[in-house]
Amino acid sequence: MLQSLLTHLVSPHSPEPFSFVPSPVPEAPLTRCLVVSDNAMHRITLEHYVALSGGLRLVASLCDGVEAYDYLQRGGEVDLVILDLSSAGLHPDDIRSVTHGGRPRWLMIEQMGNIPSFSGQAPADGRLPQPLCFSRFGQLVGQVLGQRPATA
Repeated sequence: MLQSLLTHLVSPHSPEPFSFVPSPVPEAPLTRCLVVSDNAMHRITLEHYVALSGGLRLVASLCDGVEAYDYLQRGGEVDLVILDLSSAGLHPDDIRSVTHGGRPRWLMIEQMGNIPSFSGQAPADGRLPQPLCFSRFGQLVGQVLGQRPATA
């Protein structure tokens, strides 16, 4: 039976049987993502969302604005910064000042209630309200990155 099936898959013009192995397709470059959050639970959640997304690659996860500033100043290359800062330290505008060429895109996490938020005061390509929700995260990341394709 198998021999009969294979015989039918051979083209009359070619001695080679039909190949069941798909040809390799080049993968799209992943979007390099930096997570900055001074809230450990938010940082872990955002790291998990990045891992689940499929199109993002976490290049660093930092716990404050000073670390983010240093990372970017040393030439850390990112396409998307997810910033969730509620404590004092560096204002997002200070962190943004060390990025080059108008990059990266910025996704700010808005704080709940009356909690002061440095992230909520800065210009952003997108804002994600709390409580954090994966479906909203995915939609917003898609919108933000749709404005500019990722680079390799």
